Amino acid sequence: MKTKIRYINSQWASDNQQGGWFTPREAARQDGKIVGRIDVKALCKELARVISELEEDGYEVMQIIDVTSGKFDFRSNVPVAIDPPYAGGYGYSFTEGLIVVAKKAVS
Repeated sequence: MKTKIRYINSQWASDNQQGGWFTPREAARQDGKIVGRIDVKALCKELARVISELEEDGYEVMQIIDVTSGKFDFRSNVPVAIDPPYAGGYGYSFTEGLIVVAKKAVS
């Protein structure tokens, strides 16, 4: 059995995209991209392209696995000597990409 594995990297959403749990005005930005929000339309489009390519080459998609990553930050405005220290933090996870596993279709 011949197997192919393809990785699809996701991208941050651009400023002109709407939706999600915050608006672009409230969102943190880096290089014109909304940090923490994946461009789902682009990811779906790339997934469809990869699946179509694999099928044209005679492969059958067996599994699509999401790769999840995360980011976090922590800040404190008081000395650590205060017990308990008052601080704040946040964290979130996002889809880093997709792994597509396919096998050569039997004729």
